[in-house]
Amino acid sequence: MLDTHAVARSLTEADFTPAQADAITSAVLQATERGDHVTADQFRAGIAELRTEITAHRAELQTEITAQRADVAGQFSEIAGQVAEQRAEFTELRAEQRTDIAAVRTEVAVVRTEIANLDTRLSTQVAEVRTEIGTLDTRLSTRIAEVRTEIADLRTEQRTDIAGVRTDIANLETRLIKWMVGTVMTTAALTFAILRFITP
Repeated sequence: MLDTHAVARSLTEADFTPAQADAITSAVLQATERGDHVTADQFRAGIAELRTEITAHRAELQTEITAQRADVAGQFSEIAGQVAEQRAEFTELRAEQRTDIAAVRTEVAVVRTEIANLDTRLSTQVAEVRTEIGTLDTRLSTRIAEVRTEIADLRTEQRTDIAGVRTDIANLETRLIKWMVGTVMTTAALTFAILRFITP
């Protein structure tokens, strides 16, 4: 009778995985039950052949793993180089941005100072203009009062002159009437005298 546990343990100790040991043990057990007897030498030879195949397969896997590691290492190195370049570009860009920001802040400070100075100057000029306007308004008010006084005086003088002219006209009319009356009377007297002189 085949001791499957001993066979499996021997295969495990020979670097077979538990699954591989179970599969081989099951295959040997099935062959034994079918009557396909395997001698110990044949079994050892089979085991040796399997070990050889496994060793070759391991070597191939190890070679492939080494190649994959080398490829991964190369890709990692390339990626690391790209990351370093990106970091350098980012650092340079950040430095440029900081410089630009500092320049902009300086310009903003200058503009603010100019605006403050301009505001001060404008406030001063506005105050001066307001003072000038106040002075001019006072002068205009004074001049308007003077003009009004002059107009009032001129009206008074005109009224006085007009009254004088009216008086002169009235006197002239009186004298003219008197002259006309005198002229008419003189003419009548002369006419009467001539008629008496002519009439026999």
